[in-house]
Amino acid sequence: MKVRKTILVTAAIVVLLSLMGATWIWYNCFGPGYYSELRAVVAEFWNIPGVEVRGADGNHDITLEHIWATVHVAGKGRMTFLALTTESFKAGEHVQLSEIGPYRFEVNGTGYVGVVKSATGEPVRSQFYCEWIDIGPKGECAQVLPFSVRSVPEAIARFDDICAALSTWPLKPDAKHFKDSKGSDYSI
Repeated sequence: MKVRKTILVTAAIVVLLSLMGATWIWYNCFGPGYYSELRAVVAEFWNIPGVEVRGADGNHDITLEHIWATVHVAGKGRMTFLALTTESFKAGEHVQLSEIGPYRFEVNGTGYVGVVKSATGEPVRSQFYCEWIDIGPKGECAQVLPFSVRSVPEAIARFDDICAALSTWPLKPDAKHFKDSKGSDYSI
């Protein structure tokens, strides 16, 4: 009788833990939790007066990651932000922008941007390409703007200032060239 009771209790615990695990997986990978960060980011945009969300999504992986949003700023134009979280709406170090008004970005460069030798971990100089700039205080492009942008709401508020600064940059094929603090060469 004691052995049977132990088996029943063990089976009940296994079933309960399995149900809890399945519920967690469903909620976070397929259910409402999967989109919770995206919904929170979109809600942050809707809380900014004069901003209309035109599109928002992310990389559909195990979690919804690398959230982006395209918004329209009343009387100004379109902006697309990348790498969004709810923290992007508070003062921080990075603000990734892929378009603003008439400007879209293409960044080419050569430098130390995260590629390493697998055997030693030693950094390797490599070529890179992306379609966004980081205008936050720790972003590579902060040094080529005459002001600091610490959050998404601040970037929206400085729409005209950002466009004015960008208007002084040469247009492709005469790209803006600069080096960051690590010695990477950028062409925007």
